[in-house]
Amino acid sequence: LSNDIDALNNFFSQSLAQMVGSTFALIGITTAMLLLNWQLALVGLVAIPIAFYITKIFSSMSRRAFRKTRSTIGDVSAEMEEQVSGVKVAQAFTRTERNVNEFAKRNAANRDANVSATRVTSAFSPAMDVLSTLDLAFVAAYGGFLAISGAISIGTVVAFIQYVQNFFRPIQTVAQMWTVAQSAFAAAERIFFLLDKEIELVDGEKQMPRIEGHVRFEEVSFAYDANVSVLDSVSLNVMPGETVALVGPTGAGKTTIVGLLARFYDAQEGQILIDGYDLRDVTQHSLRSQMGTVTQDPFLFSGSVMDNIRYGRLDATDEEVVESAKAANAHGFIQKMTEGYQTNVGERGGLISQGQRQLIAIARALLANPRILILDEATASIDTRTEKLIQGALDRLREGRTSFVIAHRLSTVRNADQTLVLDDGKIVEHGKHDELLEQDGLYAELYHRQFYTPPETV
Repeated sequence: LSNDIDALNNFFSQSLAQMVGSTFALIGITTAMLLLNWQLALVGLVAIPIAFYITKIFSSMSRRAFRKTRSTIGDVSAEMEEQVSGVKVAQAFTRTERNVNEFAKRNAANRDANVSATRVTSAFSPAMDVLSTLDLAFVAAYGGFLAISGAISIGTVVAFIQYVQNFFRPIQTVAQMWTVAQSAFAAAERIFFLLDKEIELVDGEKQMPRIEGHVRFEEVSFAYDANVSVLDSVSLNVMPGETVALVGPTGAGKTTIVGLLARFYDAQEGQILIDGYDLRDVTQHSLRSQMGTVTQDPFLFSGSVMDNIRYGRLDATDEEVVESAKAANAHGFIQKMTEGYQTNVGERGGLISQGQRQLIAIARALLANPRILILDEATASIDTRTEKLIQGALDRLREGRTSFVIAHRLSTVRNADQTLVLDDGKIVEHGKHDELLEQDGLYAELYHRQFYTPPETV
């Protein structure tokens, strides 16, 4: 996108001015030729429709060529960003050579597209030069005939030859700039394709009042793709302050449920209600401002620890930030950092450990003081001490809040007010931990597979 914007900016800041100037020069020269001798002027002006026809042909060809270059440079940029972001994964799986080859393919496609575009644009000037030479020859021949017959003077013929030579310079400039404009137009097509995309979520008109936390899903069905259903007639009822554990195999629909709750997308069928309000009737800001999310791999911005925690509530004082960090069990390790709360965490929090990122994200959520909490528990291995700190912070974060937890910890499932077991987009089991074990269904199978530790044999 940035390359497309640069192409459009270059056209409007440079090429457009040259086109306008050359157009005025062309009008002036044409007027002078007509005033000097309209018959000879008409001979010279015959080249104009031919020049426009040539320009039209090359414009069509160059537009197609530049569309290809805009697309391929976008592919190269995307591939480069992906390769840099995933360099550690590539090294870990010894796929560096494969990635280099993949980038080389994208780069070669971009090179070929640019070579094709250059061939089209470079053929334009010679075509105009040939037309200019032929037009000059016709003007000289017809002017010589008129001079011999005494209709005009030799001086008029010489003046016309000079006019014709000057006449084609602005034509060539306008035509060349028009060819350059095709690159800008191709870029503009890509930009406006994004700008003209319809907003998927229509904002409601009502303001969501302070949330108490009563959540209901009524026969909710959802599909990312029209042919693949993700949720099928899901109904649930969560009372204020309850903790709901979402359990199920990969692809069962756990993440989709919390995504719908935060209204990142709308269900195709059914209703989602919070305190009796249909989410589609309230503004997204008034809804999401009362929700807090902690993901299993929290995103931190490049900046200080203080700024990352304050992101939960921008008007918070330093003292409130520190109190949130203390409540999240993060204050201890933050104080040990070289610059304390002013320590830079690096891009995406890359300068601190995953456990520390988790605690900072919990502190951020505590500072926001959400009424509904969405928590995707980390599956990564964390040392026992940090695990206890995180668990204590999460327990504190859930207090008094309606919480939806994509559960990976046995303690979360055991302490949940209700556990929803999902499979293939449906809630197949529902109840508390012990009740679900007694049912000896999917939950019991997942529990024994993931959580159960057999006793050691002596």
